[in-house]
Amino acid sequence: MMKKSIFLAVLAWVSVFTAQSQDQNALKYGSMITQQTLRNHLEIVAADDMEGRDTGMPGQWKAAEYIASEFEKLGLKKVGNDNGQPSYLQKFDLYRTGFNEVSFKVGRESYKVPDVVFLGSATKTLKGSSTIEFVGGGTEEELVTANLRGKTALIYAPGPGYEAKVENARSKGAEAVMVVNVEEDSQFEQATRRFRNFATARRLGLPNPNAEDNMLWLVSPSQAAKIMGLSLEDLKNLNKGKAKAVKYSYTIERVEEAVPTANVIGVIEGTDLKDEVVVLSAHYDHVGMTPDGQVNNGADDDGSGTVAVMEFARAFAEAAKNGIQPRRTMVFLLVTGEERGLLGSRYYTDFDPIFPLENTVTNINIDMIGRLDTEHEESGHRNYVYPIGSAFLSSELKIIIDYNNTTYTNLDLDYRFDAPDDPNRFYFRSDHYNFAKHGIPVVFMFNGVHADYHRPTDTIDKIEWDVFEKRAHLIFFTAWDLAHRNRKPIVDQEMDERLTSR
Repeated sequence: MMKKSIFLAVLAWVSVFTAQSQDQNALKYGSMITQQTLRNHLEIVAADDMEGRDTGMPGQWKAAEYIASEFEKLGLKKVGNDNGQPSYLQKFDLYRTGFNEVSFKVGRESYKVPDVVFLGSATKTLKGSSTIEFVGGGTEEELVTANLRGKTALIYAPGPGYEAKVENARSKGAEAVMVVNVEEDSQFEQATRRFRNFATARRLGLPNPNAEDNMLWLVSPSQAAKIMGLSLEDLKNLNKGKAKAVKYSYTIERVEEAVPTANVIGVIEGTDLKDEVVVLSAHYDHVGMTPDGQVNNGADDDGSGTVAVMEFARAFAEAAKNGIQPRRTMVFLLVTGEERGLLGSRYYTDFDPIFPLENTVTNINIDMIGRLDTEHEESGHRNYVYPIGSAFLSSELKIIIDYNNTTYTNLDLDYRFDAPDDPNRFYFRSDHYNFAKHGIPVVFMFNGVHADYHRPTDTIDKIEWDVFEKRAHLIFFTAWDLAHRNRKPIVDQEMDERLTSR
């Protein structure tokens, strides 16, 4: 296996170096991208009147219209659809869902948040009744001997690992599960705070035709004992014989509203290899306003990536205007909903891939390239960028990036986060992931996290303009190379299983 890996690496290096020399056209059009041209766009995209560009909000639409107007000036091809007309906007609906009421009743006693926490899902409003049966610790033996068909299983399983017991109870026919996942009431509030917020918040998402109703309740030890008519000691000792089957009724009132939004897409068609597609992406949304009315400007996250893609489009468009079209089709994709769960890129890849995914040879995703992270602020070392994921599917893409860096920019390419076991899980946290999961080679260009991440202080005055320009140049030269080289990056790596699921 080692010999094969070395052999493939040598072949990749030979392929790169025999195909490339310094490209004067790349230098000419890359030089169009300057600190000032990047600033000109970012002063608009990260301005206060964009109101933090929150998905589906007026500021997001204002930013989309600005990007589209700039693509119009460049003469990029429209591939979206707006009421039957060609458009730079790929419009679609997200859905904001949540619960107006979540409760259940045993006899005359009602139980609601924070006494219980609903951690399940519902595709519609659910109302009904069921019988609760105490199945002790939820072991295989206990679940097999219990008759759970159409019932609700109450499991005392404090600590980690209760999820497997929940799934096992469902497999035995339980229509719902209640879990005591802590030993003491004092731990319940702390343990369920995140779940409570998750359960009660209105969440944005894409439609899920495979969604199922799934009732899962978390209850505190004292509430569980009370429901079953047990002492707390009997509950903890798993004295199932002292518990009686208890009938209860429940209400889970689900609400849903459509939230219109849009990706922004501009295209320059290729020539002899036009059926092959290179996607340059960034997310133009951000996290909106704070509760007290401050604007989260998102100058770095991801204003920097957004305006970089806009500048790449301008440079490629100018080259095409002068008769130097890319051989491959270039797609400049600014997506919405990244901060809400990579929703815009997932819509593009999973619901409406305007260009066939099998023809998409690479995605370069840019998310935060205008700042220094905390470590580099302290060390004073500024000449760096983090490329993430470039070798996970292709043995060549990383080499192509390295070569263009050596040829043109000489940044310190820091690959520390380029690992399946990266505890930060950066590989899963931006829009490239939705391309990678379809087997498309990707690289995520990133400057790391700083103290202003997702705060109103992520403002344009904090941008490191010279470093920003240099990183943008590296990405442009890499994109130019991918647009013009004879052979696309090979897909020859088996994805590590740790990288296959978020």
